Amino acid sequence: MKERKNNVLSHIRYLWSNWRADLNRKYLKGKTPHVALAKVPDKLTKIEWEWLVKCYFSDPKYKEKLVAAILAEPHASHIEIIERCFGPHVHSHITCYGSSVKKMQQDPEKKILLEENLQLKKEIEKIKADIAAFKDLDIGV
Repeated sequence: MKERKNNVLSHIRYLWSNWRADLNRKYLKGKTPHVALAKVPDKLTKIEWEWLVKCYFSDPKYKEKLVAAILAEPHASHIEIIERCFGPHVHSHITCYGSSVKKMQQDPEKKILLEENLQLKKEIEKIKADIAAFKDLDIGV
């Protein structure tokens, strides 16, 4: 009985992940979140759709997971990257990506740009921390 329950729950997780991926592909991919919010998919309320777009698909952690996985394994296919980050998906409907094109088959400069972007983000955070530390000193100049 416990094995059947686990199988059912696993199947439900699988369906939920694929449904979210389909929503992302059909209603959000290639659009700004503002434009995507204007058209609420069938079977969703406006509040549910806003949560998915604002809190799930637009979450920086969601995007950072993908970038980190790509940088860690540049030869992995998009399918492998997505499944490592978010679990198994239907291979014809991958979240945020198209078919299973290898990362290295794309523009080779993309990896360099991703690495530079991450480095710049770290530097900006360090500068912000330095500015906050100077403000805390409260030096009257």
